[in-house]
Amino acid sequence: MFKSISNNFGGPEIMFRAAQHDRYAVLNAHFTYDPADTAYLAANELEIKVPDLSMDKSTEAGVIAVCRDNYENPYGGEPIRYHFPVVLRSRIRDRNTLCIEKAAGFDGYGPVHVYIHAMYSSLNTGELTGLSEGTPLALSCTPEISLSSVAHACVIGPDWAWLYLGFPYTIGQVREDMEIVLDGFPADAACEEFPIMGIDNQRHHDNGGIHYASIRGGRISVPYATRNSGYSSADNPFVYLFLVREPAA
Repeated sequence: MFKSISNNFGGPEIMFRAAQHDRYAVLNAHFTYDPADTAYLAANELEIKVPDLSMDKSTEAGVIAVCRDNYENPYGGEPIRYHFPVVLRSRIRDRNTLCIEKAAGFDGYGPVHVYIHAMYSSLNTGELTGLSEGTPLALSCTPEISLSSVAHACVIGPDWAWLYLGFPYTIGQVREDMEIVLDGFPADAACEEFPIMGIDNQRHHDNGGIHYASIRGGRISVPYATRNSGYSSADNPFVYLFLVREPAA
């Protein structure tokens, strides 16, 4: 775990969790920035200065930015959430700099939340790529919905884990808190907040919407109070996460 040294977009200090190796690094972080900040407006891309990383240059990896569009409910009550995601390219430029492209065209939807759950691989090593072995998972859900059609994949590393879940659209129609148990997923791979992508969004069809979720102890929690509004039968919800595992106490 380490803290950022500085950034060029007026953002706060950023806490990173990291699993670093010679040929790759898994980084986890969550931070916000204000797209109206003069430093952000002047930047060509987001640059985050950090202590020494394990490699001096990496391949590109995707990170997720969530833009928050809260629509005032014309009938009273709580605002309607039309939050939407944008996938941004990121890379390790040198041992002290992580770069992320700007979310062009969405400067009116701040503050923007950026979620980094990515693996960065080294460039030009001349070495063969090793194949990882998958870990089978057994899934169950409360309230009970059919997960028989859920596409899923999991790889467990020495200090990280990768998870992909492709959900049925019916999770967007659950009107209560939801918990998904991942039997076989390491209990020490945790994250306090991440977006489930591919949810319907009636104001941003091209981007889709998100549900906010967390994972701990092999369980994904999706609080209904923080979920996006709207639903349809054309949703394709999914989770794609590289998570740093917590060291044993």
